[in-house]
Amino acid sequence: MRSAAIYLSGNIICQNKDTLFTKNTGYAGTLYLRYHGSMNNINCTFFNNKGYSGTIHARNDVKITNSKSRFISNHGKYGGVMYVMERVTCINTNSSFRDNSASTDGGAIWGQNNIEIVNNNCNYQDNSAFSSGGAIWAQYHVEIVNTKCSFSGNTASVDGGAICLRNDIELINYEIRFQRNKGRLGRAIFLRDSGTCLNIGCTFMDNSVSGSGGAIWSRYNIEVKNNGTRFINNRATSANGGALRSSDRGKYVNSGCTFIKNYAFGSGGVMASWRGIDFANVNCTFKQNAGSVFDINETFQILI
Repeated sequence: MRSAAIYLSGNIICQNKDTLFTKNTGYAGTLYLRYHGSMNNINCTFFNNKGYSGTIHARNDVKITNSKSRFISNHGKYGGVMYVMERVTCINTNSSFRDNSASTDGGAIWGQNNIEIVNNNCNYQDNSAFSSGGAIWAQYHVEIVNTKCSFSGNTASVDGGAICLRNDIELINYEIRFQRNKGRLGRAIFLRDSGTCLNIGCTFMDNSVSGSGGAIWSRYNIEVKNNGTRFINNRATSANGGALRSSDRGKYVNSGCTFIKNYAFGSGGVMASWRGIDFANVNCTFKQNAGSVFDINETFQILI
């Protein structure tokens, strides 16, 4: 059984407008699309659908566009709302993802293998993953661009309360608010295994982690640039790096950023870093952070 409601395969164009999808169940809870197709959902509501691979399953050269749509209380094993794999583009505009859940990764979206995700003015709220990526989880050649969105109250039992990305990744956040996200490592964002992250005009506030990296945790050849971004009251309650945590080769460049009232139970109220990290602060402000501001171990270079 591929899909409970609609199954599409091979050069298909589908448009859904002003449509309600609710209480559908199947391998893909509602929609299954593959092989050179496209789907456009306009002002649709997806409510309380359940699928092994999300509510929408898309793979193999497919484009999904969601505009002014709502995704509420959907559940999947891999991705509560969307499962996207193998050369898929997903564009979400003026849409909301709330109270969705996954029994593994990706409370709202699960992606793998040449995935492009674009979020414009979207809201990800109170989504959860039993493993990693409370809102979004993706790996292997991933590009994500978020513009003027909100990620709040998302949770993951393991890594990345809001976003978890692995293996050749590019993440761009423009004027994004990350607030009250929770995870074991990287309450808001968890990144590893080669890639880049650019945060412009973002706010990371009230994120807390039981492990390390209250706002961002990066490992293995990750370059992070924060421009004009605020880190306020983020906490590592039992380990290191109240706002930022990095290790195993990489780079952090903070320009025009503000770090206020971040806290680490262990070391590095703002940042904890291990093994081969280059780090630069330009025109930044550090105020009322608790714990040593930086914790530096092994090969570490401050760039001027």
